[in-house]
Amino acid sequence: MLLPLFLWFLTFLTTGEATDQPASNGRPRGKIQTPPRTELTHACNRQHSRVVRNMLSKPMNKQRLQADKGDPWPDGCFLNPKVDLWANHEKAKTRQAKGRGAAPNQGSLWQCGYDNKTFKSEHYIDLYLERYYMNETPADGLCLAEYCEPFNLCQNWDSGSMWDFLTSEPPACDDDYLRPLREKCVNVLEQCFPNSENNSRSLKSTWCDHLSCEYRSDSHKTHHKVMIVVACGILGLIVLYTYICCFNVDERKKRQKRSYTERRKVYRKKRQ
Repeated sequence: MLLPLFLWFLTFLTTGEATDQPASNGRPRGKIQTPPRTELTHACNRQHSRVVRNMLSKPMNKQRLQADKGDPWPDGCFLNPKVDLWANHEKAKTRQAKGRGAAPNQGSLWQCGYDNKTFKSEHYIDLYLERYYMNETPADGLCLAEYCEPFNLCQNWDSGSMWDFLTSEPPACDDDYLRPLREKCVNVLEQCFPNSENNSRSLKSTWCDHLSCEYRSDSHKTHHKVMIVVACGILGLIVLYTYICCFNVDERKKRQKRSYTERRKVYRKKRQ
């Protein structure tokens, strides 16, 4: 009785797989391919601008509060929300928490503050704002994505690996390429802190000094030494672990051999 049911179940599994033939409701049974999403068309990259805003606003605002005692950002500072191209759009977005009964893989919804419409991802609310609410952005707004490379915030981490630090020679570097980036980094910091030379100098050291081949060469040598020490430490631990394991195996064999010999002696005495 169970054998025919089992064979029918196997036949159902093999013949009832999803195919490209249309089902009874007219929809294809095969895997539905998701159409490619519509990409943003504006030249200013929103994601890179968001990275710059999130990474620089908090530490530099802390420096501003200490130096200028809460004075607003100067008009020429790129962190001033009045000149930030996407600042008004970012303020108009609200991320809603998942509701009860939501699927584990369901992301949070995003709500537009201009008309309260909701979207399933941040990309689509950005697309909606770009299409219908560009009038809410400043006419001559600054694109913060332009400062992503000077502040080394949009580095392509896939271009190198940990093993690059093990090489003694530093990677190739072009001073002619880095010099304009460093000048831009220095200039924008001076515009944000015109009345505080000490804070401007410390921020330049933190954010702009890396834009030189000499600094990168010294940094590579330091990382190279650290990686050599770490690699030697790991190798030493592996050797120590291997020695301990082999020593324990030898000791175990010796104990087993002594135990066997002692049992043989006891057995022989009993036989005598």
